[in-house]
Amino acid sequence: MGRGPGKNNLSDDELKKKKAERDSKFYHAHREESKEKYQLAKKNAQTITCGCGATYKDIPQLKNSHFSTQRHSCYDEEERLQVRQLICKKVNNVNTLEEAQTKLDDVYFKAKRYNYAQKEGYLPKLVTRLNKMEDKAPPPKKVKLVIKRKLNIIKEE
Repeated sequence: MGRGPGKNNLSDDELKKKKAERDSKFYHAHREESKEKYQLAKKNAQTITCGCGATYKDIPQLKNSHFSTQRHSCYDEEERLQVRQLICKKVNNVNTLEEAQTKLDDVYFKAKRYNYAQKEGYLPKLVTRLNKMEDKAPPPKKVKLVIKRKLNIIKEE
């Protein structure tokens, strides 16, 4: 069934086929040029180190593909739940975020959570346990001791 009088008197299916052919021809005609342009952009792009520990090039396509990885989604979930901050607040002998990350890795290993999907599934349970713990005792206040001693000096004659 036609779309009406005029130059494009084609059905929807025929229009889709024509467009697919046209796009295919353009792609094959400009494939090498597009590859070279992409490789040059990739070569000149800055390498970014993400908070999750991975690196990616500063190209929108590569950035989006990194953000959709399991590793980054697990990191986002940890950040959303503020797990490292909770560990610093609740666990003794952990004062920095690096120490908290080491402790978190130990917890994952002891809980037999080895891949990022398992770790992400374990996070709510871990946060519940951390919230049930009491805050660690604040470090004792340093008391300054001042010792005053009176010296008796006797004169010898």
